[in-house]
Amino acid sequence: MKINVFAVLFFLFSSIININAQTNLDFETWGPSSFGSNDPTGWLTFNFDNMGFPVSTFQEPTNPGEGSSSVKMVTTAGYTALLGFDIVGGVASQVSPYIDKPTTVQFMYKSNILSGDTGVFLISLHHWNGSQQVLDAEATVQFSGAPVTNWTTLTIPLTYYT
Repeated sequence: MKINVFAVLFFLFSSIININAQTNLDFETWGPSSFGSNDPTGWLTFNFDNMGFPVSTFQEPTNPGEGSSSVKMVTTAGYTALLGFDIVGGVASQVSPYIDKPTTVQFMYKSNILSGDTGVFLISLHHWNGSQQVLDAEATVQFSGAPVTNWTTLTIPLTYYT
């Protein structure tokens, strides 16, 4: 069975270059949220364990890329009753204002993507034009294939549309 979801055993440490007003980009702070018992502070995840559903985004304090904690995202089954589909990849999503115009995003990662699965890092920058969100810029990279067992720094450019 081919699973095309965000991440399997995909470790991500994220730091965004030249963006102001972002918080907890290094995943140092964790705690309870409305739906999960341990989520990265300021980030949205698919952790709904407070409602009896699985966890797919975990704190990784044992061997972080930097600092005292990183995020570990895994593909997990058991979401059908909540989302209408069963398998979900680990997700860490943050919505917050920014004032600069970054040209790149840099993060550290390790991965162990299983055959048939895909890991994805995506950043998108939007603004509100008074009636709807407008996509300003984005950067994406996909991960698959051989495991990356050492923390690896990757810098990718943002593509601007507006």
